[in-house]
Amino acid sequence: TMALLAGKGRGACRLIAFMVVWRAAKLASSFSRECLRPSPRTSSILFRRHSTRNTQTDAHSSSYDVVVIGGGHAGAEAATASARTGARTLLVTQNKSTLGELSCNPSIGGIGKGHLVREIDALNGAMGEVADASGIHFRMLNRRKGPAVRGPRAQMDRDYYKDNMQRLLLNREENGMENLEILEASAEDLLLDEGVGIETLAPLADPSDVSEAFAEEGNGAERVRLEKAKALSSAKANQSNRQARIRGVVAIDTNTKERIEIESKAVVLTTGTFLRGVLMIGHDRYSGGRHLRDSEEVEPPSVGLALTLERFGFPLGRLKTGTPARLDGRTIDWDSCNIQPSERPALPFSHVRQSRGEEPPLAAVGRLIDCYQTSTNEATHKMVMDYAHLLPQYDGMDGKGNGPRYCPSIYKKVERFAERSSHNSFLEPEGLNTDIVYPNGMSGPYPEEIQLKIFRSMKGLGNVEIVRPGYDVEYDFVNPQVLTHTLETKKIAGLYL
Repeated sequence: TMALLAGKGRGACRLIAFMVVWRAAKLASSFSRECLRPSPRTSSILFRRHSTRNTQTDAHSSSYDVVVIGGGHAGAEAATASARTGARTLLVTQNKSTLGELSCNPSIGGIGKGHLVREIDALNGAMGEVADASGIHFRMLNRRKGPAVRGPRAQMDRDYYKDNMQRLLLNREENGMENLEILEASAEDLLLDEGVGIETLAPLADPSDVSEAFAEEGNGAERVRLEKAKALSSAKANQSNRQARIRGVVAIDTNTKERIEIESKAVVLTTGTFLRGVLMIGHDRYSGGRHLRDSEEVEPPSVGLALTLERFGFPLGRLKTGTPARLDGRTIDWDSCNIQPSERPALPFSHVRQSRGEEPPLAAVGRLIDCYQTSTNEATHKMVMDYAHLLPQYDGMDGKGNGPRYCPSIYKKVERFAERSSHNSFLEPEGLNTDIVYPNGMSGPYPEEIQLKIFRSMKGLGNVEIVRPGYDVEYDFVNPQVLTHTLETKKIAGLYL
């Protein structure tokens, strides 16, 4: 989505490609927000016609170039990337106070994911800088293996990360995003103009135009790609698949409960776990996208959007994920656990900071923490299996649920690796000013009393207390085969997932 929204002209396209290929090694000395601003002589790639506006306004307009739905990781990146190109952008979120909230694991990066964070940073994204400013524990995973599979990972202070992300999004003028507005509302539906083969209101430039530009500059190899580029053009190749085009969104204002119609040329959906989400603990099921942090209160799901996608024949499936219980660190026997100190010096995500030889800010002033390692045992595994009948019944995969492969629940790990007598769990403090601890690797939506029994069977946790029980969430997802190479849907022009 960032690559889609970051381009404003042929020169910008070449710049983005340059940054992706060379990363920040060649850019560190000159990399800044100016890098992503379009040249005045180039035409817009995302928007054929770009209009300016008076940015000093308090009231929300009813018409935008881009509306981004959702204020999580993806929504923040999409909104900042769009606004920095000069596009008139609206970020719709149910609650401004939860912008940048780390819903589950208070960490950034890891195997595979650390590469993505650094690529986002190379495109002038937000996550790398915010993670550096909020990190309290840094490690390079797979350090003994080759560079291609090493994964930078950092533990966040949950409060600092949210505050720093909100500071970036809400102080728009200071951060070069005068065109960004934020609306507290729940997106309920899409405004559409229906018709077979209908044209989008925000056509992307034909990839062949970019190839023509390279060819005109003497790059003969690009001439060979012209026909292929034309065939890949989403604006042309998928014209016959179009059933509608985006005209805007329908939202319910969080504060006034008023129904609002917002016109937009393009809509980016970043709904996360909210699309017809259902939360589960044991056999209890209730609607919601997630719990507010350490609270019984839930944020409501997005049902209307799911129904609209269903009406247009989008192939919807169900995915599930889980978050473990939060533990009271004052009740943990830390001396019985294995210490996992942060690496020093700490390696930042930001390419610019790396090029200057700087550590992340909290690391530079010595405010890093230690994490700790404990593990399950045979007694733990027996309880995990004995109480399996109390786990939720899911909608997907005949009641078993379609969970993440690389972040399985403790039940899935014990079931899948029955020959193992233990599994590691890392106890990760959630911040510098809290006693709440995240037990990494121990998600499992058993009834709360069963969760407590399982934890108390583990080394160092014999007297532990649970602050908030773990739970699962099951939600709709759209099969990505219905997207073009630009992440635009084939059936609804101007809708990006």
